[in-house]
Amino acid sequence: MRVRQHDLHARGQCATRSAGGEAIRAQARPVATAGLLGLQRAAGNAAVARLVQRQQQPAPLLQYDLTLPEFVGIPRLEQAKLNDPALKRRTDRTGPAVYAIQKALIKSGLAMPRSTKRNERPAADESPNDPTFADRSLDPDGVWGDETTNKLWQFQHEHGLERDTRVGNRTLKELQDAAATPVPQPILPSGTKIAGVETFTVRYDKDELQDGKIRIDADAVFKDDATHDASKAEFQQFVSSRARSVKADGSVVDIGTGFLDVRDDGYHRDPARINDRSQTYAGNLYHMTDRAGLDPLEPDEVLDFRFTAEQRIVDLARNEMVIASRGPHTVVVKGREPRRYVGAPLDL
Repeated sequence: MRVRQHDLHARGQCATRSAGGEAIRAQARPVATAGLLGLQRAAGNAAVARLVQRQQQPAPLLQYDLTLPEFVGIPRLEQAKLNDPALKRRTDRTGPAVYAIQKALIKSGLAMPRSTKRNERPAADESPNDPTFADRSLDPDGVWGDETTNKLWQFQHEHGLERDTRVGNRTLKELQDAAATPVPQPILPSGTKIAGVETFTVRYDKDELQDGKIRIDADAVFKDDATHDASKAEFQQFVSSRARSVKADGSVVDIGTGFLDVRDDGYHRDPARINDRSQTYAGNLYHMTDRAGLDPLEPDEVLDFRFTAEQRIVDLARNEMVIASRGPHTVVVKGREPRRYVGAPLDL
């Protein structure tokens, strides 16, 4: 579901921030206070103190060694293993530890973007035990941006971890275990054709129909030869969004949860669903156009809109294995007309 459709529904149901909202929150406070007083009367202050102390105690640390080649010999990961402190985006923007985490995410089955810089051999201390150390052609960029946060949240969600997008004792253990276990691929009968990609481009731009919206165009040419079947290639787009706008009358619309709301945007080559989205598919050619944003927008409406999208080509013959991806890429739109665009236009 795209932001535009989601927001049309949400605008009708999102309550404007007002004193009424504060009143509702104020009514809830005495209930919690009354419950605490009741517990104090029934069990005494000491019992309440023990309960609060127990709730504040951190979970015990898991005991393990860092054995994944990408993790061995990186002091910052040894600190994260002990939560002393955990890795987080605000303080660990780049470096060997971030690069190693991205490599572990890739090995666990979550595709990461390639570096936008030249693929050069990393510094000698970046990841000395990485078997693919000398070849960065498929390596991530080692920079903790929105895409790394998105993938980390997805990993934590899929593995039942606290979705705090930090890498501490438990997340690091799960990453090591997942990366050490190869993602299983189906065994195909001899002669089975698979999907392949000749070219795959994605362009982000300002929408020509409405200021404040984002236009995304994706084009792909799938391989169709003796070993490849174009019909086995499927396009997918996953998005997350966060939108806040203030109208001239002061009313506020606040929608979405940013990277916490990653979802399938509903683009599929399947003819039964193709009319649900602006896309065309003929032979081995595919094209899609997406226009994301709030609809409609007033010229004086102050907008803060953040939209992240990742486009993938997956192989239906191999259990939807990702064979090509672009992004995730984030575009930010701010202000009144004419609004400012950060991250567009851009070709991936």
